[in-house]
Amino acid sequence: MTEQELEKLIAEVEKDEMLQAPSYLKREILTKISGKKRARKELVLYSLKIGFATAAALMVLTVLPMKNGMLPVDDDVFTTDEFVIEEP
Repeated sequence: MTEQELEKLIAEVEKDEMLQAPSYLKREILTKISGKKRARKELVLYSLKIGFATAAALMVLTVLPMKNGMLPVDDDVFTTDEFVIEEP
């Protein structure tokens, strides 16, 4: 913008009042902002759920007994002397 154009714009604004923003504009902006905040909150909660699920899955994989890299299928691994059932 040149110096003359700027001076012309200033003169027009001083002579005539500036246009007013629409009355609904503030409400619309605030609604969009609150929607973005809600979406961000939902994203954080979803991320936390996924993180906890991943941590639980890793914990289960590390806690369960493994035999040759596979989960045991026989019941011998889970029996102890206290829980052995003697057959009659």
